[in-house]
Amino acid sequence: SLALPNTPEGARAAALLKQTANLQPSPKNTSLYRALEQSAHSIWPERPVTTYLFQAGTDAIAWRSRGVPVYGVYPYPISAEDLRRMHGNDERVSIQSLEQ
Repeated sequence: SLALPNTPEGARAAALLKQTANLQPSPKNTSLYRALEQSAHSIWPERPVTTYLFQAGTDAIAWRSRGVPVYGVYPYPISAEDLRRMHGNDERVSIQSLEQ
């Protein structure tokens, strides 16, 4: 039920779906995840650390398909507006975010 089933794009999307169909999210009970969580809490103790489905997550397929957990980390606070601009002509990170 891909939008473009008989196109190269549709074929690539179908192959990607097949490749990722059985992948589970990276576990949160690893020492790496706990270290990332601890680091985040040292800066923002009142904020929860959560998993997030990131649009560039397909970059992790090569690792995750081999059982290597992958966690995306922004080294700065990012807003929903920043995410919408990501990789666009107006992509930027605020100075305030960089200073944190």
